[in-house]
Amino acid sequence: MQGLRNHYQATTHDPYAHSNPNEPYRPIAVFRTEHSHVLQVRPQLPIAIGEVQYIAYGMTALSVYLPFYQGMTSVPEALMLGDNKADNHSAYWKFRKLQTLAMMDWNQFSPIVQQAYHDFEQQTAHKQTLMEAQYMTLHVAQPEQAVALINAFAHETLALVLALTEDLTNELFTRLTMDTDKRYNFSGA
Repeated sequence: MQGLRNHYQATTHDPYAHSNPNEPYRPIAVFRTEHSHVLQVRPQLPIAIGEVQYIAYGMTALSVYLPFYQGMTSVPEALMLGDNKADNHSAYWKFRKLQTLAMMDWNQFSPIVQQAYHDFEQQTAHKQTLMEAQYMTLHVAQPEQAVALINAFAHETLALVLALTEDLTNELFTRLTMDTDKRYNFSGA
């Protein structure tokens, strides 16, 4: 997934770190990305948990890859909402709002977003391992409970990442507000 986040980090060709929208080399991670997918197939596992699609919404360098299992039968509502106009309800626009704020000052804000999402992905990977082990104990004798487990995992993971995204959006908005106040802080006013 890191390859899909590439933007020539730590080089003179990083258009975001150097505020150069005219960089001649196109990065993989571009702001206009709508979503990115990585497919994982593990044939040694039941298809329901052995086939996972990881989806990142918006710019990959400022997004989080979320696991969606083949065995899901219920999609969280926030993923079914949204169109080409910003709103406060769709998952897509919650991610895009944060990404847009982060682009206002890449060097200050992108490390905050990237670290938080990296930590979230690590925590989610650990939770996936636990959920998959539980699924393996249920899927033969209690298939309905096994499916419910996958659905609950998807809904919980999305709820957690949306809460994190809202916290990050508020943090960046607060910092931008403070920076704006410092920049336009007229004496005597």
